Amino acid sequence: MRHELANDNDHLFKMLDAGHVDVVVVARINGLHVIKKLNIPHLKQLLGIIAVLPFVSLCTQKNKDLLPKLNAVFQQLEKENFI
Repeated sequence: MRHELANDNDHLFKMLDAGHVDVVVVARINGLHVIKKLNIPHLKQLLGIIAVLPFVSLCTQKNKDLLPKLNAVFQQLEKENFI
């Protein structure tokens, strides 16, 4: 498998549309946004999970009291299958 680099998601999807690459792997919401923005509705998302990556919450020392709240929100989003 050969990998191609691009400067941004727009470039990735233009390469896909032109047939220069066979697959683009991006976050679903980003891909759907680019497909709509570039008006290339014939490109469709493939269903299925390629990989599950952990999500990390980072904040400054000054805002460390927000971490429990952030973690609770992320846990709820995960429970509801949003992430």
